[in-house]
Amino acid sequence: CSSLEIDNLKKPSLSERVARINQSKNVNSSEGKGKPKKSGINDPILNELAKLFKEKFPEKKPPNIQIVKDMIKRHEEGESLENIINSCFLTVTNFTAKPYTSALSALTDEERNQGSVCIDIGAGTTSISVFIDGSIVYAKSLNLGGWYITNDISKELNTPFDQAEALKTLYGSALRGANDGEEIFQIPLIGGNDENRLSFSRSKLISIIKPRFWEILMHSKKCIEQSGYRDISNKNTVITGGTMELPGSIEFAERILETRVRIGLPSGINNLVEDISGPAFTSCTGMLLHSILMQENEIKNKTKNHNFAIKFIEKIMGSGF
Repeated sequence: CSSLEIDNLKKPSLSERVARINQSKNVNSSEGKGKPKKSGINDPILNELAKLFKEKFPEKKPPNIQIVKDMIKRHEEGESLENIINSCFLTVTNFTAKPYTSALSALTDEERNQGSVCIDIGAGTTSISVFIDGSIVYAKSLNLGGWYITNDISKELNTPFDQAEALKTLYGSALRGANDGEEIFQIPLIGGNDENRLSFSRSKLISIIKPRFWEILMHSKKCIEQSGYRDISNKNTVITGGTMELPGSIEFAERILETRVRIGLPSGINNLVEDISGPAFTSCTGMLLHSILMQENEIKNKTKNHNFAIKFIEKIMGSGF
C-alpha cells in the first residue's frame, strides 16, 4: 500500500480547473430529477477544508466540495488514485510506503530512535513498520482492515453498508460490557421498507466485531514474530488507524499482542481541528510531514550545491571574483 504526493500545475489556475470540471460533469448533490439541490455538505472534514481554503485564498472561488466527494466515491469503486488525481489537473510526483508515513506521524522521535513497532489498521489494509535508531528496518502490509469489520456487520445483520458503518462507529466496541445485552437497536434491512426493521442487542454487534478484530491483530502479531523484531514489539508498540477508536480497543490489543500498547495520534502538525486529529488521520498527517521533509532536504541540497559552486569558482578565480 502506498501514499501519494501531488503537485499542482501552474496552468490552468485553480478556478479555471474547477470551472472545467463543472462544465464536463454535471454535479448534483440530490438524487433524481426535479429535486432541489442540497444547500450544503454535511461532512465536517470537507467543510473544514473549504473554510481553510477560503481563509488562505479569500480572492479565489473555493472548489466544489461535492467534486471532492465524487473523487472519493470513484476511488471506492476501484479507480486508481493516480487516474483520479490526473483528472483534477494535478500530477503525482512521488509514491511513498504507507507503513513509513503512518509511523512518521504516530511515533515520536525518541520512539523511532529507541526502537518501536507501529501498526496502522486502515480501512482496507493494515500496515506494520519497525523502527530502530531512527530508521525503518521492516515494513509489511496486510489485506485486512476496518472495512472488513463493517462488511461482516452488513452481511450478518443484512443491513446496508452505510448503516453497518454507522453502527460500528456509534455503538461498536472491542469488549463486552455487563449491560450490553439490554441495549436493543433497530436497523433497516437491505431491500426493505421503513417498517421492515431488525432488532438486535449491542452484545450481538460486539460478537460480530471481535472475531475480525482478533484476526487483524493475530496476523499483525504473526508478521512481527516472523520479522525477527518481537523484542522491539515487547518494548514499545503503537497502534493507530480508525479501528482503534472502538472502545476497549487498547485492552483487546494488549491481550492479543501480549504487550503494552498505546494509540498513535497524528503529531508533527500543530492546530489540527478535532475532526481530523484522531487515529484515522495519522497516515494523512505522516504524508504531509514526509512532503515537508522532502522539500526541506531539497532546499538544503540546492543551498549546499550553490555554496560549493561559489567556493569552487573562488578557488580558481580568486577570492575577489
